[in-house]
Amino acid sequence: DETTADARVDDGDAEESDDPQVISEADVHPAQNDADDPDPEPRPCPTCAGDGQVTGDPSAFVKPPAVDPRRLLPDATLYIHLAEAGLTRDSEGIAEFEGVGPITRSQVIEFLRHTNVRVVPVVDPANQDPVDGYTVPASMAEALHLRNPFCVFPWGTNRSRKKDKDHNKPYVPLASGGPPGQTSMDNLALLTRFSHRLKTHGRWRLRQTSPGVYEWRSPHGYLFCVDETGTYPLGRDRPCRDQRQHE
Repeated sequence: DETTADARVDDGDAEESDDPQVISEADVHPAQNDADDPDPEPRPCPTCAGDGQVTGDPSAFVKPPAVDPRRLLPDATLYIHLAEAGLTRDSEGIAEFEGVGPITRSQVIEFLRHTNVRVVPVVDPANQDPVDGYTVPASMAEALHLRNPFCVFPWGTNRSRKKDKDHNKPYVPLASGGPPGQTSMDNLALLTRFSHRLKTHGRWRLRQTSPGVYEWRSPHGYLFCVDETGTYPLGRDRPCRDQRQHE
């Protein structure tokens, strides 16, 4: 009968309803009930132009960010060769972007604008102190590249910074009676691995006649002079001289 059906519903035997539970104001803790809080007073907008207003705490708009946005910029290593005259404000000289080619001073500024820039000291190839160890210091390797950026084997075209640093006169450890200061600008050459093997195993002979000027003798006795301006075949008898004497 009807009374029995109502009892079954009251006993919870019927399926539960999918409707969300209704929570009244009396069910909310007073500390979490903001229904009776006064409306926040509008304040001047700190970032709006004109007379805009906002409500609530505007500190998120005006306080400095927790992270310096400059630290989010990518790091970049750019090798740019620029004459001293190109550093003046009124100059629009041409710089050389290593691995890319010539660019203008304004393009240099545009490249560097969106990265973290760390200016490194100028490297002077003529002011590198010799060291006694076999390993070439980083500053000396940089100076070698700046002085002779290409592989110094005849007609070398490799301009990579990952070339072998060859001792023109083979290195002899100090413990074996070798002299001090064998690792120096006067006894080093940047060679590709293949060129290095030709010198070591292919009977090519190399000597540095003056800073940055290399004389090669082929297995057949032909001489080649290589400096930062290029390669000069000299035949069998002419000695290698400084490029200034070629002109």
